[in-house]
Amino acid sequence: MTKTVVLFDLGGTLVEYYGTGEFLPILEAAVQDVSCSLRERGLAPPAWDDVWQRALDENYEASDYRVRPLEDRLRRIFALEQLDHTEITICDICRTFMGPIFRYPRHRLACHPVTRSYPVSGSSAPKHGVHCVQNPTRTDRFTASAY
Repeated sequence: MTKTVVLFDLGGTLVEYYGTGEFLPILEAAVQDVSCSLRERGLAPPAWDDVWQRALDENYEASDYRVRPLEDRLRRIFALEQLDHTEITICDICRTFMGPIFRYPRHRLACHPVTRSYPVSGSSAPKHGVHCVQNPTRTDRFTASAY
């Protein structure tokens, strides 16, 4: 009997994205990517010093640990209420912002014995293993790597 197995991980179980000390350079890259994306679309983001300070100000955990929606934080960071952003959607901005975070996943070695025990189907797939599938910046382009 064949079983289909799908493992879904946002980080911390099968995959690690970054350590605490690695976040500020990733945040800076994410903010720069959004600023460049806005400029490429003919939109003028606020001055870098203002954007970076707002990004640092938004970089905190809510005291009640509630989710703070990324789109709301990005609107405040980039003062998007003040921009005419008919050519760009908030989803585009979120995807661009998340790109640097999803560029650097590391598979957790402790999970390899378990993940390698599941067979993978498909003509181009290895005989055993789990594929890590992620969508860093676009909904129509996925990247995959085998464990």
